[in-house]
Amino acid sequence: PLLRWDLISSLTQDMRSLCIDHGVGYSSAIITNGYLLSADIVRQMLELDPQGWTIQVTIDGDQKHHDDRRRLMSGEGTFSVIASNLSSIRMDEIKVAVRVNIDKCNIGEFEKVKEQFEFQQNVYCYATPITIEKTQNTAQVSACYSHCEHGTMWRKLADTDAKSFSVSALLDGQLSVCSAEHFYSAVIDPAGYMYKCLDEAGRSEHAYANLLDPDLSRPEWQVKYTGRDVFGENECSDCPCLPLCHGGCFAQFETQGTHKCAPVKFLLEDALVKEYGQT
Repeated sequence: PLLRWDLISSLTQDMRSLCIDHGVGYSSAIITNGYLLSADIVRQMLELDPQGWTIQVTIDGDQKHHDDRRRLMSGEGTFSVIASNLSSIRMDEIKVAVRVNIDKCNIGEFEKVKEQFEFQQNVYCYATPITIEKTQNTAQVSACYSHCEHGTMWRKLADTDAKSFSVSALLDGQLSVCSAEHFYSAVIDPAGYMYKCLDEAGRSEHAYANLLDPDLSRPEWQVKYTGRDVFGENECSDCPCLPLCHGGCFAQFETQGTHKCAPVKFLLEDALVKEYGQT
């Protein structure tokens, strides 16, 4: 998104002014690869919204693995620039969440990434599995953890990072963390089409409304998320962890027939034994 910071800046200014005029709360957040997240951009962010921004930066492991996967057109890696940008952000300015995309090839690098970035008090690192997609080739699919392997993956991560997977951390969840399942949440594309799920943006046939066309109304594309009954879905209905994850990603369940289960499902029992002893 920072390739068009000019548009983001203009939209932020307009939307924040509208919210202030109508007494509505406003917060700024962005997901970026971090390559263009320079000190000057951060300064402009704070000028636009002095209350601060939440930034999510996505990386693919340590420098070697990341640069193998995310290169510039010149072939040059991007990790060192991203690391430099993150280190230039003052801890009292902006909170940064570093999402480390995990598969079978780089799972051993998560601890190294945490050590590299979490010395800064404003940076928090967390792992998330790379999901299997239809666009991936055979090699990419085989490198991903399948649904039935997620337990193994989370246990490997917990063995090297017990603090992030403590009992309190595992239980520190919230109902319906996905914005698609919140009634007043919307993804809006440049043509004004409104969607519930970010993955559907740009596919106008999935839009439930349009800001520029009051006659367009497809409530079925809204209700399928906001009216979800996870208790009727296989695998979830008998799971004791259901309230903590609300069934995971609905889009993944709808397209692949599997749930993206939360780590608490696999790790809570072991964490309780480690911290409180076996009873």
